[in-house]
Amino acid sequence: MNKNIKEENTQAAMAYSEFCEKLKELNLSKRDFAGIANISYNTVANWSYKPMPAWVANFLKYYEDAQKFYIIQRTIK
Repeated sequence: MNKNIKEENTQAAMAYSEFCEKLKELNLSKRDFAGIANISYNTVANWSYKPMPAWVANFLKYYEDAQKFYIIQRTIK
C-alpha cells in the first residue's frame, strides 16, 4: 500500500463531541449513522460514555469523500 494512503487512513479515535459535530456537518443523525454502518443505534448511543472504536473516524471521512464524489459525478452527467 502506498505510504501516503496508509498515513491518511490512520486517524486517531474521535471524541464523542467531535463525532456529534461531524454528524451535523454531514447532515446525519445517530440513527442514520447506525443504519449506514450496519450497527445498533444503542451501540452508537453508548459511545457517549464508552470508548468509541477507532474505525469511526475513518468511516466518516470515507463517507464524506463518497458524498463529494457523488455530487461531482451528478454534476458531470
